[in-house]
Amino acid sequence: MLIISYPVYANAMGLRLNNNVSLQKALSAIEKIFKRYNPAFPFEYQFADEEFAKKFVAEELISKVTNLFAALAIFISCIGLAGLVSFTIEKRIRAISVRKVLGASVQQILAMISKEFLSLVLIAFLITLPVA
Repeated sequence: MLIISYPVYANAMGLRLNNNVSLQKALSAIEKIFKRYNPAFPFEYQFADEEFAKKFVAEELISKVTNLFAALAIFISCIGLAGLVSFTIEKRIRAISVRKVLGASVQQILAMISKEFLSLVLIAFLITLPVA
């Protein structure tokens, strides 16, 4: 689609071009007709797809910035979770060492520590599920 605009009157005319005719031939034919009936104004045109693309540039930029901040928030929350795990292990180091001396495997100790955090992650997932 071709949009011909008149800057003085703020009017526009939309034209649909034939796919079988080359673009240059169609534009030259339209320009001849335009110059014949309206020689006082320059022949200016824009393509509709280019005009629509200009409108969505800001939306694409906002999408990229939003994705960047979402990734940053996920990264910060992972750092916080790692700090919480470190704090819990430091706090329960005696219990972990006693269980290790009594024969607990590394998987059992990890399962004991992970239960608390997996429950927190599950609760957070259930809270955010309706929002997402």
